[in-house]
Amino acid sequence: MPVWRFVAYTLGGSALWNALLVGLGWFLGERWTLVRQYGQVVQYVLLAALIGAVAWFVWRRWGRRR
Repeated sequence: MPVWRFVAYTLGGSALWNALLVGLGWFLGERWTLVRQYGQVVQYVLLAALIGAVAWFVWRRWGRRR
């Protein structure tokens, strides 16, 4: 991948991610403690989904080789 394209994609992705975080911060305002309250639950759900996706991928790969 050319460097200029990598830089453009990185800048675009970073801009979108930062805009999302700033927007959420503005929207939550003083209710930011809700993030602390529910953040850990969301983290566990995402971690379980990631582990499930990796397990499915490994299972599919392992099944094809047999």
